[in-house]
Amino acid sequence: MGNPLLMIGSVCILAAIVGGGLKAFGIELPALQSWGRQGILAIFGLVLMVAANYNPSSAQEVVLFDDITNNGPEFSFDPHKPAEFSVPRPYYITSIWNYHWRYANEITSGNIGLRRDDGKVFGPWEVSEASYQEGVISVGEEVIIIWEVKPNTEISAGTHTIIDSGNRKWLLNEESKYRGMSKIKGRPAGWGILGY
Repeated sequence: MGNPLLMIGSVCILAAIVGGGLKAFGIELPALQSWGRQGILAIFGLVLMVAANYNPSSAQEVVLFDDITNNGPEFSFDPHKPAEFSVPRPYYITSIWNYHWRYANEITSGNIGLRRDDGKVFGPWEVSEASYQEGVISVGEEVIIIWEVKPNTEISAGTHTIIDSGNRKWLLNEESKYRGMSKIKGRPAGWGILGY
């Protein structure tokens, strides 16, 4: 066993089962005099084993908001409505994509952030030229691209508004309800196995 918490937790559980008087993995526990102490030792061992296996990044990534994958034609003006999404619990935001247009030879830069309904701002995170991904659509000199940031930041439960520094070139359409077209992915934060 490479994980020390897992090793100590296993020894505690074994000691609780046999009533103490156990020597394993270089750890020695004296004989226990009561059932209560055995129970406490078993619970402590379980807590250590759960802590040893806890890994917040192992939670599965899910789509929290998606206004990108619709079939309507895109156009661009200042979005009429805020692009908002709600989460019922804390999440690690792993990526945010915003659809933009630019002229074929134009080099642009910008940032994306999130604002919670109480005014707290997360970010903004800089969009680098390297993270632009060419879209499949081009109309004359205009090219549709994806601005992407990977904040890996925890946000709390609540309603969040996407903030885009390139608001005037943020694509929208009727299917996106005239909100800037975005896609957000994240992983649940916290001790998911314990229910929060």
